[in-house]
Amino acid sequence: MGSEQQVAVADGRVLGYRWYGAATGPVVLNCHGGLVNGLDVAPFDAAAGELGVRLLSPDRPGLGSSTAAPGRTTGDWATDVRALLDALQIQRVAVLGWSMGGQYALACAARLPDRVTRTAVVAGCRPLDDAGAFGELNSMDHRLTLLARRLEWRLPSSYSWSPKRAVAMLPRPRWRPTRKRTRPRADEA
Repeated sequence: MGSEQQVAVADGRVLGYRWYGAATGPVVLNCHGGLVNGLDVAPFDAAAGELGVRLLSPDRPGLGSSTAAPGRTTGDWATDVRALLDALQIQRVAVLGWSMGGQYALACAARLPDRVTRTAVVAGCRPLDDAGAFGELNSMDHRLTLLARRLEWRLPSSYSWSPKRAVAMLPRPRWRPTRKRTRPRADEA
């Protein structure tokens, strides 16, 4: 399990995906977090197998081995998932999304009610294609998201993503922290 495969979708792109867990049984579609791909659930392969669950873990467009889809929206993911399920002849799935994948799991639940049996979101976040939500990110997440948008087509599916590697790829800040000088209050002098 876990070997990378691909399926063609209607607009000529391909979606990369992997299977983890049991060889047969109910299917749980994994919507991976923001700066990773479908490899993120690999550590749960044995646990899913023991539970008799099949984990289907696709790469979103532009990540892993999936072709980029410029101008896509969060909701467009449901169209790709329908194409994947059709190609694999899967009628019904439960959907799991963690972190940024939560919004994609909810898009599947909203747009594929005929295919989605259950949806679970773990530590989800709002869609970042909304300027207001993007503006609420802390400075590190803001920089990492901008970096991912610029580099998503360059990251191979075997790329081992880690926060340390991500930070190393960031440009150095052009500012230097300064110490704030404070004067003692009159009653402290």
